[in-house]
Amino acid sequence: MSFKSIVLIILSVFSTAVFMTNNEPVDINLLFGDVTMAKNLLLVLFLVIGIIIGFIIARLIYQKKKVDTSIQNPTMKPLTPEDQGYIS
Repeated sequence: MSFKSIVLIILSVFSTAVFMTNNEPVDINLLFGDVTMAKNLLLVLFLVIGIIIGFIIARLIYQKKKVDTSIQNPTMKPLTPEDQGYIS
């Protein structure tokens, strides 16, 4: 087993234990009213929202780095045939 698999299994067991022990009802005051739900459902909801937000941010950062590395200096002059021959 790889290190990544072991860490994933440990985190899964830990999160399952946390979710299963927190099952009492919780009152939530929102802008449009009050909601009562189980605490473990609330934890899962925020976990999923956090994973989605983290995925979106990581993807935006990756795309930004990808774009930044592909930008070329517009003031550079094209290579002369002599320089192209030297490079290849």
